[in-house]
Amino acid sequence: MAPRNGDVIHLKYTFTIFKPKIKMKSKVIFLVWLLIVCFVKIGNSQIISPQEYRKLEAKVRLMKQEYDACFAENEKLKEKNDSLLFSTKVITMKSESLHAFEAKIRPEIPGGYIQTPINSKLLANMKLYKDAEMYIEKQFYQAGFTDAKRFLVKGGFGIASDIENLKKDGSSEDPPKRFDLRFDFSDVEGTWLERFLYPRSAGKTRMFLFIVTNQPFDAKGKKLDFNDILVWMENGLTSLPSDIASTKLDATYKMHVLVYEYEVTDLNSKGKLNKSGITVIDHLKKAKLWQQEMGM
Repeated sequence: MAPRNGDVIHLKYTFTIFKPKIKMKSKVIFLVWLLIVCFVKIGNSQIISPQEYRKLEAKVRLMKQEYDACFAENEKLKEKNDSLLFSTKVITMKSESLHAFEAKIRPEIPGGYIQTPINSKLLANMKLYKDAEMYIEKQFYQAGFTDAKRFLVKGGFGIASDIENLKKDGSSEDPPKRFDLRFDFSDVEGTWLERFLYPRSAGKTRMFLFIVTNQPFDAKGKKLDFNDILVWMENGLTSLPSDIASTKLDATYKMHVLVYEYEVTDLNSKGKLNKSGITVIDHLKKAKLWQQEMGM
């Protein structure tokens, strides 16, 4: 006699399998159902009634819903985690960029300079870094320097002038030769190719560096030749960042002027530091940077 729908087939020493015709919504439900019915006792088989089966099916559906909900929540958490990882990378990159930025604007002040302090009363009427910055920038501009660069130093900041060419008496060269560092080699030794590849002639150059700081400093920094000072200058800023420019000045701050003088002697010269014997004040006067209020 053929089994009817809903009957149970008893197989000795085998699994007891219930065979109702149902439509599974997914493979997951089918697999879970199969696991449940396959673990029925072997031998003295237990009969699962249709009512019990429906309860099991309801539990499977509930488990499927919980699984789907957990899966959806996991996807959301994964998205949040990916977002946090990305944010962490961005923050790390910004931190690295900040460190690189600070390393560039906080280079060691090169040694080999001659210096002089500026009258301390000059800073008395200045309240912020930007006040001192504007004063120095004004002096540079009036003297013809148009490409000053800012640097951060311990306890303050510095502003370096353009590098200018000098006449034999130490005064600034006339335009356009004053700031033109591409010199003619027609009067020095070497082939025309050497003169073309190394456009530098014998002469002297000069750079001023104004320092405003409340910390002492000395001339023990590494001495840079002319080529290196050009690279050092490239790391400077055209203006102080606003948060730094708003730093308050007080009576502990002092202003100093540093002068770097370089001499190029021939084709192979890298431009060595040179101290011509001219005082800092004379350098300032010859460059038209000196102001009466700077003196004692």
